[in-house]
Amino acid sequence: MGLEGINIFTPIDLLISFFFLIIIYIVASSQRQKYSDQTKQKYFLPALYVRMVGCFLSVMMYQYYYHGGDMFGFHSGTTVILEVFQKYGISTGFKLITANPDTIPPEAFPSIWTSIGSYMFRANNSLTVCQIGAFIGFFTFNSCLATGLVLAFFSFMGCWKLFEVFADVHPHLEKYIAWATLFIPSVFFWGAAGLMKDTITMGSIGFFTWSAYNIFFKRKNILKSLFYLVISFYLLLTIKAYIAVAFLPAFTAWLILSFGQKIKNKTIRIITKPLLIIGAVLISLAIFIQITEANQKFSPEAFLENASVMQEDHARLGGSSYTLGTIDPSTSGMLKMAPFAIIVTLFRPYLWEARSPVLLISALEGFLFLVVTMFVVFRTYVVGAFYTIISEPTVIFCITFSLVFAFAVGFTAYNFGALARFKIPAIPFYAIALIIMLDKVNFFKVDEEVVEKKIR
Repeated sequence: MGLEGINIFTPIDLLISFFFLIIIYIVASSQRQKYSDQTKQKYFLPALYVRMVGCFLSVMMYQYYYHGGDMFGFHSGTTVILEVFQKYGISTGFKLITANPDTIPPEAFPSIWTSIGSYMFRANNSLTVCQIGAFIGFFTFNSCLATGLVLAFFSFMGCWKLFEVFADVHPHLEKYIAWATLFIPSVFFWGAAGLMKDTITMGSIGFFTWSAYNIFFKRKNILKSLFYLVISFYLLLTIKAYIAVAFLPAFTAWLILSFGQKIKNKTIRIITKPLLIIGAVLISLAIFIQITEANQKFSPEAFLENASVMQEDHARLGGSSYTLGTIDPSTSGMLKMAPFAIIVTLFRPYLWEARSPVLLISALEGFLFLVVTMFVVFRTYVVGAFYTIISEPTVIFCITFSLVFAFAVGFTAYNFGALARFKIPAIPFYAIALIIMLDKVNFFKVDEEVVEKKIR
């Protein structure tokens, strides 16, 4: 079916969404009051507001600028699930809302195959998004905007948890960490874009980081953290498993190296540090290998095949596509492409490559990251940058995750429009790494009295 006459936004959506905005505001205000720290409180509502605005603008963009796209497919999929509940009853509806592509009840096929979102039922990750949308849709009267606002709130809370983690590790950098986790435009726009994979995964990675930090570092709120850990990890594995593939080894390295920093005896700490670094690298590689062996779609061969297909498709379609050049179909050839793929993800499109308003915003952000990265390298005299990375476990974690993830998406996206969405999990972590590295050369002015109060 075509998209003619299909809408994801109607005037009634404004009324429904206004009602849910009130509910979100009430819930958010109650959450905000839990923070006695006034500086934390001042970031909470502004960070929420920009995500609500970002969600609204994204729905408008898909409706009136793109006139189509994945949001249409996801909304159509949620509509099908809700229609099955209405037509065939709770039993069949429940089977569909908990199904995978191989266990879809036959009664639902007519509704699925006549829908523009039928392709969303062919893969488990897109089907999961439709199922989540349908569950929320029971309460939002299947309003795409209202459902998107609820998901945007989930994404916001995940980003807030990310802010809490790194503000706890480096309390004197709280202001800068707030900007890195809460106010980067691409993150609060694409990371809260409504009924999309990226909204759910952005929230999930924040909750997963917070839960793992509580369990393994702080050893507090264990049961609550375990609950969030399981839910968020399931969502990551189901919707975008490659995020978990990049995240787990990096987090493991952070945990091991942070343990080494707690050794009080300076001599023992210096002696064991190289061993811990080697151990962290070996264990992280072992985890990565185990994950790739357990799921063949993450093997180097599958990775190369997917990249080749994507490159051919986007070269044929044109538009905002890019190329990394001829791909050598081998692991070594893939690794040679890694620096170029990372540069594409973090710094491109360049300003002269932006051919639309949306890409221009991405290009400006990439240019800013390029300038800051070059400034960090020169300010730390290159060698200092390397030393800061290997001496600070948090930087190792953030750099490892962001660069591995940047390589993965840069190597396979081959389209600047898609890349703008795909790369957002890496952006806060990369920004935090840059902030900590600048702090190591005393770039920021810190109020010591404020820091002492926060630590107490």
